[in-house]
Amino acid sequence: MSPGALVLFSWLASAELIKHRRERILVTLSGALPDLDGIGLIVDVITNKTNFYLTYHHYLGHSIFACLTFATFLTALAKRQKQRVFLLCLIVFHFHILLDVIGSKCSAQLN
Repeated sequence: MSPGALVLFSWLASAELIKHRRERILVTLSGALPDLDGIGLIVDVITNKTNFYLTYHHYLGHSIFACLTFATFLTALAKRQKQRVFLLCLIVFHFHILLDVIGSKCSAQLN
C-alpha cells in the first residue's frame, strides 16, 4: 500500500473520534511510521553495496514491539484524550499491516 494512502486512511480513521488536530496527527503518524524501516532503500541506492531494504523492511517497523513503541511514544506526546490516542494508534497500526497484506496479495495476483 502506498504511504500516501496509509496516511489518508489513518487521518480519516481518527477524524470522528479525536477532536483536536494535534492528537489526530499523532494517530495518523501511527499509521505511517511502520514504513520508516523502508529508509534502508535510500542507503542501498547511495552505497550500492548494502542490502538493508530487503533485509529489514517489514521486519523492524511491522512488529508488535514496534506497534507498542510507536503507540506509547505518540501517546506521551498527546496533551488530551491519551487513552483514546493510545487505542487508536494500536488499531491504525494493525490496519496498516492488514492493508499491506491485502495490497501484496492483490499485486501478486496482477503479476
